Amino acid sequence: MSQVPFNILHIITRLDRGGSSENTLITVARLDQHRYRPVLMAGPSSEGADAILIPHLGRKIRPLHDLLAFAEMYAKIRQGRYTIVHTHSSKAGILGRWAARLAGVPIIVHTPHGHVFYGYYERVPTYLFTVLERLTARITDKIITLTEAGIREHVERRIAPREKFISIHSGVDLAPYTELPPDPAAARKRFGLSPDCLVVGSVGRFEPVKGYDILLRAAGLLRTRQPKVQFLLAGEGEEAPHLKRLAEELQVDDRVFFPGWQQELPHVLSALDLFVLPSRNEGMGRVLVQAMAMGTPIVATRVGGIPEVLGEGETGLLVAPDDPVELAAAIERLLTDRELAGKIGEAGRRRASAYSADKMVADIESLYDTLLIQKGLASA
Repeated sequence: MSQVPFNILHIITRLDRGGSSENTLITVARLDQHRYRPVLMAGPSSEGADAILIPHLGRKIRPLHDLLAFAEMYAKIRQGRYTIVHTHSSKAGILGRWAARLAGVPIIVHTPHGHVFYGYYERVPTYLFTVLERLTARITDKIITLTEAGIREHVERRIAPREKFISIHSGVDLAPYTELPPDPAAARKRFGLSPDCLVVGSVGRFEPVKGYDILLRAAGLLRTRQPKVQFLLAGEGEEAPHLKRLAEELQVDDRVFFPGWQQELPHVLSALDLFVLPSRNEGMGRVLVQAMAMGTPIVATRVGGIPEVLGEGETGLLVAPDDPVELAAAIERLLTDRELAGKIGEAGRRRASAYSADKMVADIESLYDTLLIQKGLASA
């Protein structure tokens, strides 16, 4: 019987400023060092992180580079003698799991952090990804989704049987959002917002799947109906130039502020009267938990794991994706009904504790323990 600590390798395509990276870094940092010896592997865009870098691992589909990345992963996995390989996201998930299987790793775990079944690619690439996920699921011991909705969406597309999945919420370090939050007036001044305006905002990567174009169109509809409303969109990404042009076309560029990516997220959230997540696809939406922890009322789309996180509407209003009219109406409702907004904010504050980082890590450790016992690598 092998003795702990067990070598565990976490593989992710890139350590960017998204929820999947935060989730992975928290897990690696907080696993019980007496029982596990975690190591991180990532693509070259993660330079500077304490990780094994895979030079050819990137997000885009590039067959030659992907083949080289697979070979690099296989060599490093063989060298590391890992008991568990835990992959994250689609590209690293497919290449990493097959490299681990070829290297003879006893336990393979995967967290997709959402999925690419809709909202990302055209029909043919989506079909190919789905086929690859089905094949790769066969060599995977357990697939972790962030919500029960994630399990349903995978099972509906026949990725794997229900028993291969487990739901573990993406954990958030809640302390920065609950202990001495920043002063709202100071935060608004920092971003150049008017002190006498209501502020609607969002935080995330500027990519088509995040639906910020729909939020801007909702802002356009509210331009004359709610003249004292300003919008704060904090983030960066490939869609940034398009979003700024769209704001100009809709004649809302004088009330939409783009401060870029903000490292100190509590300062952004404290400036808001209302948080909006207009995604077309979302595994869970960690930023929803961060907004809830600060008592900020929420409007979000009814996609992926968002309804589950918001308690099916208990801690935020849910709207259809790609519908600026419905989104504008929901925003206006919470801006004008401050009693309802307050109730939603307080309900969110209470609900946020279920998504703590400590609970996530404890659940992942419990899964590892169960798999080690099932494989005969540890005693009960």
